[in-house]
Amino acid sequence: MGQRVQKSVFECELSKRQLKILQKQIGRMLPKSGEDSNVRIYPLCMKCHKKESGVGRVTQSIYSKHYIVI
Repeated sequence: MGQRVQKSVFECELSKRQLKILQKQIGRMLPKSGEDSNVRIYPLCMKCHKKESGVGRVTQSIYSKHYIVI
């Protein structure tokens, strides 16, 4: 549902409905007994997105709004 920007980091442009679907799918993939298993989702507002920067081999983001999935 998104573009991989690091091994375990993805940028996704999602509607609220798509985000809920993604959360359910991820929840089914996580081990039930593993307390250390988690996925974090950070919404980025447009103001924050405009301040996006990077170091190293950084490609231009293709999304206008983001959720960062780690």
